[in-house]
Amino acid sequence: MINTFTTIALSIFLEGLFFLLIGAIISSLIEVLVSEETIKKIIPKNKYLALFLSSLFGLIFPICECGIVPVVHRLLKKKVPLYICITLLFSSPIVNILVIISTYFAFNDYYYIVLLRVLGGFLISFITGLLISFLYKESDVLVKSFSDSQVEACSCNHHPGQSHKNSVSLCLPGHIPVNNTGIMHSIKSIINHSIDEFFNTGKYFIIGIIIAALIQSIVPRNNLTSFGNTFPLSNLFMIAFPYFLSNCSNTDAFIARSFFGQFSVSSIITFMIFGAMFDIKTTIMLKKIFRSGFIVRLLLLVIILNLLYSFIIEYFLKG
Repeated sequence: MINTFTTIALSIFLEGLFFLLIGAIISSLIEVLVSEETIKKIIPKNKYLALFLSSLFGLIFPICECGIVPVVHRLLKKKVPLYICITLLFSSPIVNILVIISTYFAFNDYYYIVLLRVLGGFLISFITGLLISFLYKESDVLVKSFSDSQVEACSCNHHPGQSHKNSVSLCLPGHIPVNNTGIMHSIKSIINHSIDEFFNTGKYFIIGIIIAALIQSIVPRNNLTSFGNTFPLSNLFMIAFPYFLSNCSNTDAFIARSFFGQFSVSSIITFMIFGAMFDIKTTIMLKKIFRSGFIVRLLLLVIILNLLYSFIIEYFLKG
C-alpha cells in the first residue's frame, strides 16, 4: 500500500508542480500590474454582451479562484454590476488559458474532456450571472460592513503585521505592499506575491494529493471503480470532494486525472468545474462581501447547475 501511495502521490505532484509555479507568477503579474480600472473599462454596458465577455475574462486575465475573490470585491466597490462580478467569480478559474493548458496536459489526448470543462464553466457562470441579474440587487446581498471591509489575496495594501478589523488576508509575514511606486518596488512585489501565492496554493495542492492517493491506495480498485461509475452517487461525491479539498484550479486537473478510469467522465468533469467555483476557502472569503443567506443560495444554485450539466454529459456519453 505504501508503494502504491508513494507512486500515485509523487506522479500527481511532479505533473502539477510546473503549473502551480506558472500560475503563481501569472497571478502575481496581474495583481501588481493590472488595475481594477483597466478591467472595468473592458466591460460593455449591454448586459448580455457583458455577461458573454465576463465569461471569457480568464482568457485575458488568467486568475484562479485563489485570487478572483479580492478582484470581485474591488470591482463591486467600483460599482461594477453584481451579475458581472458573479460571472467573473465563477468563470475566471475555469475559462482560463492556464487552466485549459494544464487540463490538456493532464488528460493528454482526451480533448473532449478539456472542451467539456471549459464549455461547462462558460455555461454555468453565464447562466448564474443571468439569473442573478434578474433576482438580486447589490443592496440585497452585500453585508452591512461592505464599505469598510477588505478582502485581500496575497498582495496587501497594508504593512506586514498590521491588522484590519474587517479584512481577510492570505498574506505571509514579510510581504511587501504593492502601493509603492517604482520599478524595483514592483519587481519586489511580484517576487514576494509569487512566493506567497505558490506556498498558499501549494499547501492545498499537497493536501489534495495526499487524500487522492490515500483513497486510491486504501480502497480496492474494484470497489472504487464500481462506486465511481454509479450514477449519480459519483457525481454527488465529486461535488463534496473538491469543496473540502479547496484545491487550486491551475492544478486540480492532475488530481482528477488520477481518478480517470475509476470514476465516470461526467463525475470527473463535475470535480473540475464545481471545485474551481466553490470551496471552503472561497466560502470564507465571500462571507466578508455577501450575506450568509445569499452565499447559501448561490452555492445551491451552482450545485444544481453542475449536476444538470453532469447529467447532460452522462446522457450523451452513454448514448
